Amino acid sequence: MLTRLVWEARKILDTPAPRVYTWNSQAKSHPVGAEFIIMDKIKGVPLSQVWSTMKLPQKLQVLLAMTRLQKQWLSVTFSHYGSLYYTEDVRPPAGNHFVKDGKVVKDSEFAIGPATGRDWCDAGRSNLDVEKGPCTS
Repeated sequence: MLTRLVWEARKILDTPAPRVYTWNSQAKSHPVGAEFIIMDKIKGVPLSQVWSTMKLPQKLQVLLAMTRLQKQWLSVTFSHYGSLYYTEDVRPPAGNHFVKDGKVVKDSEFAIGPATGRDWCDAGRSNLDVEKGPCTS
């Protein structure tokens, strides 16, 4: 899932994100025997380690940068609610698309599939037999 999000963030949303070189989400299908991802390591330190030492103008610059990224992310809407998948991994819903800059974009490489967020899994909810999408509302 992370690789899909990173790729979409880089390609569609022009968000700085690490380059993904390879991954495997099917543990049993690979000699490694586990899910893995090999990607660039981004230079820097976690913001949580330096926030308390930053001066107010520096904090403002960070917040403005985050606001610019959120504006980019909010410029794209999707036809369905769910998680992003490679099209060959799911049966995409009819009308699967996203809207960017007011234009409908159909991407044959990616599709919206069942939601995989923690809110669907925490507190034993992963054991419930419920529809996880993709949903239109």
